[in-house]
Amino acid sequence: MRAAARTKILACEVMKKELEKIAREKNLNADISFIELGLHLVPKKLHNKLQEALDTCSGYDRVILAFGLCGGSASGIRNGCASLIIPKFHDCVPILLGSLVQFERYQKEEPGTYYLCRGWVEGGQGILHEYEAWRDKYGEEKAKKLQKIMYANYRRLIYIHSPVACGTDLRSHAGESARMLNLEYGETVGDLGIMEKILAGPWDDPDLFVNISPHGVVTEEHFGI
Repeated sequence: MRAAARTKILACEVMKKELEKIAREKNLNADISFIELGLHLVPKKLHNKLQEALDTCSGYDRVILAFGLCGGSASGIRNGCASLIIPKFHDCVPILLGSLVQFERYQKEEPGTYYLCRGWVEGGQGILHEYEAWRDKYGEEKAKKLQKIMYANYRRLIYIHSPVACGTDLRSHAGESARMLNLEYGETVGDLGIMEKILAGPWDDPDLFVNISPHGVVTEEHFGI
C-alpha cells in the first residue's frame, strides 16, 4: 500500500486562529508552521523568511504556502524536492473573505478600499497601533502627517469579521481607524472556504492555486501579472 503524501503548511500568522479551528473541527493532522505577521511590512524580509522556511522542509511530498503574492514577496522563491502550492491571489484579503468574486466586487465599488481583520488587529498591525508607534517616535503632529500621506488613496475601510469568535474591541478598533482617517466604514463576514481547501485540498483548481513543480521558481506570471 502506498504511504499517504506528507504535507507541510507554511502559513501567515494572520490566519492562525482560523486554520487551527479548521484543523481541529475537521480532525486534520495538519503540520503547520506560522510565519511572523509583521514581515509583510518589509517584502524582502518576508521573501527571505519564506525561502528559509521552505529550504528546511525536507522529507515532505507537498508544501503549501498559505500566503498570496504579498507585495511580490513570494516571487523568486525557489522550490525544493516537493511539490509547492500557493493560493493564486495577490494578498490574503480574498482568502479571508473566502471569495475572489466578493473581493473584486468590493474593489469595483470602491478601488480605494482598505481591509482590516482580526489577525491584523490582534497581531498589533492595525492602523491605531501604527499611529501610536509613529506618535511615540516622532510626536503627534508628524504622526498625523505620515498617516495622511500613507492612506491618501483610500476612501473606505471594511472590517472582515472572522468566523472565529472574537471580542467587540476589534470592531471598535476598525471603526475608530475609519473615523481617524475620515473613511467610509463597512463590515462583512469572512468565510473559511478557501482556507479549508488550503488545508485539505483539492489543490488542482487553476483559478485558486498555483502549482510549482519540484525545483521550480515562483514568478509573478504565475499570478497573472
